Amino acid sequence: MKEIVNIIVIIDKKYFLLTRIREGDVWTFPGGKVEDGESKKKAAMRESGEELPKVKILKLIPYKVFKGITPHSKTEGRVSTFFAGITGGIEPGAEIKETIFSDINFLKKINLTAISKKIIESLLKDGYLVK
Repeated sequence: MKEIVNIIVIIDKKYFLLTRIREGDVWTFPGGKVEDGESKKKAAMRESGEELPKVKILKLIPYKVFKGITPHSKTEGRVSTFFAGITGGIEPGAEIKETIFSDINFLKKINLTAISKKIIESLLKDGYLVK
């Protein structure tokens, strides 16, 4: 099973950072695959740097682990999520088409990955996001 990391950036319990990947035109939280021998925190730092090159991660706080099908390889993955404090611009890197601070209403207009849907449902249930 592939090990994946995602960062979660939330503003005012209402807006959360999403990226639109180039392959398949789907939206997800920033992140990616953990390389062999790499810690999950280091992978989260590296992947966020590749996808959002002007963002600086100030802190990472572990949230939860989710299982599901990955958007790139279409195989089962285990996604470790981290709340991230950031600074800098959110312009997309080479792997990303677009970035946005979304709210719940925007989700009706986009193709969100199944794992990202699980993460958002959990964030709502746990009170980190509000409708």
